[in-house]
Amino acid sequence: MKKNTLSKICAQIGTYFLKAYEDCQVNPHLRAFEAGHFANVLGYHGQYYTALSWLNLAEFQVELTNKQSKDCGRCVTQLKIACAKLEMCKQLVNQLGGAYKANFDKVHAEAVALRDQMIKENKTIYYEAELPIEDAPKPDATNYVKTESVEKLIHEAPAIDNQFRHLIPPAVRAMQEELKNMLQGIISEQFNKVQTANEQLNNFLKSMNLPMAIQGLSAAAVIPDELWTKIEAFQKKGSAQNFSASIASNEQYVQINREMVAAIENDIN
Repeated sequence: MKKNTLSKICAQIGTYFLKAYEDCQVNPHLRAFEAGHFANVLGYHGQYYTALSWLNLAEFQVELTNKQSKDCGRCVTQLKIACAKLEMCKQLVNQLGGAYKANFDKVHAEAVALRDQMIKENKTIYYEAELPIEDAPKPDATNYVKTESVEKLIHEAPAIDNQFRHLIPPAVRAMQEELKNMLQGIISEQFNKVQTANEQLNNFLKSMNLPMAIQGLSAAAVIPDELWTKIEAFQKKGSAQNFSASIASNEQYVQINREMVAAIENDIN
């Protein structure tokens, strides 16, 4: 495969890896996955393949220069850019280490050697001016392949689910339905208890001349001034003392009822 074709492929791969790396940076779960190693691998490959796209383009120009004996200054500029792009990979590849770093060091050393060789040939053989960096040809990362979102594939139920559905025994399905009804009954029972408690509370507030709507107020709602006035008047009447007195009298009535029940049991025995 020609070097200029490899340059296009590497540019496209680098674009995809860099996009995945950017998505990892905005997602805290992906960013922290494997202590950041996963995101670093994506980021490194994005930078590495981008650098390779420049390097392959430069090597293609070297082949043309050797064949046509011209444009050596263009080669030097492109190789300098490629080496600079490889230098940008060092921070992430040093964090990854291992086989990533071994492969990178090999590619980087070969690129630097080729750059130095072409600089030397240009100074001793061609004597051409180097091309300005802004005028150097850039890798073509245009991709005509239609991309599809993986979101639908992630949430789509596997086709094999329908086949496995028939493997569930009817008894298990009956137990599942029974459990569903049981849970629904528990939820309804608890809901009725809460509703009964609300009604009792509303009746109590009504007996204390307080509006029943006070319980339904949310944290964001504003309590009317008229309601605050009623509450203040209720407090001035000794609300806490009234509650304490009611509780104490109820305890006395409970004790009297217990004594009466004990006496009746003695008479029966």
